[in-house]
Amino acid sequence: MSDELNLKEENRNKGSKPKVWLVGLIIAALVLLWVAPPLAAELYLAGNIDKFIDAETADEISLNTNTFKLLSGRFDEFVVKGHNLSIGNLNVETYELSANEGQVAIFETLRQKSISVKQSPVASMTLNVSAKDMSNLLDSYYESLNEMSVTLHDGYLEVNGVSDTPRGKSIQIAFNALLDSDDWSSLKVTVTDLIAFGDKVLEDDEIYELMEIYSIVIPFDKTNPPIYINSVITTNQRIVITANTSLN
Repeated sequence: MSDELNLKEENRNKGSKPKVWLVGLIIAALVLLWVAPPLAAELYLAGNIDKFIDAETADEISLNTNTFKLLSGRFDEFVVKGHNLSIGNLNVETYELSANEGQVAIFETLRQKSISVKQSPVASMTLNVSAKDMSNLLDSYYESLNEMSVTLHDGYLEVNGVSDTPRGKSIQIAFNALLDSDDWSSLKVTVTDLIAFGDKVLEDDEIYELMEIYSIVIPFDKTNPPIYINSVITTNQRIVITANTSLN
């Protein structure tokens, strides 16, 4: 009798093994179906990132979504981190672009083999700018200021150079520059505390004229990508610009 029971038990165990394997395969398939589409979408975005930003500047790309949301093309968060991004005449040392709760037009994207965004969210950007890059930006606007150098301080820039004046003089000057947004679409540079060095003396009205010349507004709403500046923070290490842009 015991031998018969043992035989039945062995047969039962043999029959249960295929069932265990089948359950395991089903679970593995479900996990793959859950994980693979978001991963594939992230890889697809990485391969087509030029739709949003210069692909050569992107170091890290991530997409936060799930399979169910992907069926309608929705995503929770899309993040790009990179370096050496050119926005107009400004080179950005490092940056981060992020967008929340957006939607990709899947069929149009697949048909055109390029990303098409609908119901595009406003994307936020954090731009880290070095003293050298800010100097290059200002140099492209300060035609009458030669041998220019820029030093970063907490709250302002210190600018030095040899300036031509409206009255035909050439003189070594230094001034502080405050950075801020101007109507969101532009970077505003306001000059304060301008002083002259050497034997040549500047009259008060000449100092005022130079402060007016070097106080400028730099537009960024027509750049690629266009940015709309929320804040500008100047530290002794870098300039941090927070801005909005669009994924369209």
